[in-house]
Amino acid sequence: MIRIVLDTNVLISAFLSGNSAPYQVFELTRRGDMTLLISLPVFQELERVIRYPHLRAHANYYDDQVEQFLRGIKRTALWVSANQTLRVIGADETDNRFIELAVAGKARYIVTGDKRHLLPLRRYQGIEIVSPAEFLALYKSSNV
Repeated sequence: MIRIVLDTNVLISAFLSGNSAPYQVFELTRRGDMTLLISLPVFQELERVIRYPHLRAHANYYDDQVEQFLRGIKRTALWVSANQTLRVIGADETDNRFIELAVAGKARYIVTGDKRHLLPLRRYQGIEIVSPAEFLALYKSSNV
C-alpha cells in the first residue's frame, strides 16, 4: 500500500473544507486506499495549529469536531518514529519533520501546499513532493 505524509496545511484544509483537493486526499487515507504516516512531532504541530485562536476566528467549528478529527488520525494513521534529524530546509526548521517522517516511514509522497519550502524540492531521496491537486491527478491517472 502506498504510504504518504500530509503536511499540516493539507490536514487543516481537509478538516475545514469538504470536497477540496486536500479533503479528497485525506479521504483516500481514511478509506484505507493508502496509508497516512504520522509522527509525534507532526501530530503535535497539527494539534497546536488546529487550535490557533486566529484560525478559529475565521472558521466555524467546535472543539468536539477537532477532537473527533484528531482521534480519527490517531486511530487510522501509521505511527512512525523518525530516528534521524535532517537539515534539508533551513528557512523553516519544522518542515524538516515531514521529510524525516517520510524517510523513516518509507513514504512515496509528501503532499503539501507549502510553495515556499517543500514544493520547490520536488523530490527528496526518491520521495515525491507534490500538491494535493497534483497528487489527485496522479492517483486518478493510476500513476500513484
